[in-house]
Amino acid sequence: MITTGYDTMRLLESTIEEVRIFSDRIFGYKRYYVDWGDKHITTFHGVWYNLKSVEEVVEARLERNKGKVIPK
Repeated sequence: MITTGYDTMRLLESTIEEVRIFSDRIFGYKRYYVDWGDKHITTFHGVWYNLKSVEEVVEARLERNKGKVIPK
């Protein structure tokens, strides 16, 4: 479960392998939350990022880490 201190509902936008991308709108601005599946969450602000660019960041990181053993 993702918690950021706000009780808002998050929309599951996309899933790439085990990585899930959620979004919500706080104070009128869209934010994207990337749940990497290892208890780490990265937040992207909608002013600078859209869903496509967040997906590109996720795919690049997965490609860069391909073959590496990451402890859970």
